Amino acid sequence: MATNTAFRKVTPLLLTAMLAAGCATPMPTQHQAGLGRIAVVASPHDTEIKFDGLDRGDLAAEGIRCLRFLFALVAPPVAVAALAGCAALVGVVTAAPPSEDEIRAAGKQADLATQSIQDSLQNQVAAAMHSRGARIARIPLERAQRAAQSRDYRTLSAEGIDSVLETSVTRLGTRSMRSATPMSMLTDPPLLLYLQARVRLIRTADNAEMLSREFEYHGRRRKHSEWLAVGKDIAREVEAGYQPLGEYISDTVQLLYSFPDQNTLLPTLEFGLDLVGPTTFLGRIDTLQPTLQWQRFPRESDLKASPADMARVKDVTYELILAAAEYGVPATIVYRREGLSESAHQLPTPLAPGTNYIWTVRARFQLDGRQRVTEWASTRHGENHFGSVAPPAFGYRFWTKSAQ
Repeated sequence: MATNTAFRKVTPLLLTAMLAAGCATPMPTQHQAGLGRIAVVASPHDTEIKFDGLDRGDLAAEGIRCLRFLFALVAPPVAVAALAGCAALVGVVTAAPPSEDEIRAAGKQADLATQSIQDSLQNQVAAAMHSRGARIARIPLERAQRAAQSRDYRTLSAEGIDSVLETSVTRLGTRSMRSATPMSMLTDPPLLLYLQARVRLIRTADNAEMLSREFEYHGRRRKHSEWLAVGKDIAREVEAGYQPLGEYISDTVQLLYSFPDQNTLLPTLEFGLDLVGPTTFLGRIDTLQPTLQWQRFPRESDLKASPADMARVKDVTYELILAAAEYGVPATIVYRREGLSESAHQLPTPLAPGTNYIWTVRARFQLDGRQRVTEWASTRHGENHFGSVAPPAFGYRFWTKSAQ
């Protein structure tokens, strides 16, 4: 896979559009030095639970959209020939138990209740922050709930608590992947499991908000029929997201050091440590044990943008995540490695042949005696800033060669 160097040789017209879009700015991190003793509390607000695409109404609407699309796109004889796929999609409606309401009821029986959801994320965030060196303050549950309900944390200041991280799971459920669904799969479309969260960092001395940010975890992509088969185990699928989501939130709040040079003016260009290898032909590599290569940190552009800070960077290592793709997006993480001292790494075991993989990398380093991390690399800057848990859907991609 080649990097997007062609985009950097832009025409004057494209350059004008880029300048009009405005420059990207790093996420503020001034709060990190003043976290002090911190309490993590769960928001008392309800979680919106919506299993889009699993109820019969969604399927019927999808079938109707399919029919309209075919007749608008091609001549009627061709559309009629392709009508079977759309008709089958509509037909699924009559044989698609359980419905969304039934799955929601099963989830409640499996402790997929709002308070359980909020407490689960809060516990994972607190555990992750503690493992990364934060001084976590434990306060009684009822006291924490009252403070979160009022959104006034000034009373905690007298107890030696310097800041509060308020966590909230705002939405969870399944989402249609219409834009990534080929025509051949319209009768059994893939649906994405997701969790969306919001965090607020508050200084207790004056109840001032120091940070507010949204995050999203993408879980399994399953076909509609597969989701129906595991409908009553939906809580397990959700629970699998709390830990990676909590760790990502912790890294962002505690350790993130945004690249001094955000290296893009448009959200569709690459971001982070650029890909160096492997080179690909039409996205395919000729080995099952590739050597993944990327830019070293600090990059030359970072040295120019922030020379004083970059001169104090020490002990740089790299973290790598490789996931097998499913329906064109990351699914199962098949390899993860931390503490890499070089900006290249050969995979120790062969990958599966004829498989699509997506990978990403970031730097971990010391700056002024504190551990920091960069953002994960992506081929789309805008996705990184939304706060999607790694690996990003627009990470570096390749296909392995087919079996002989």
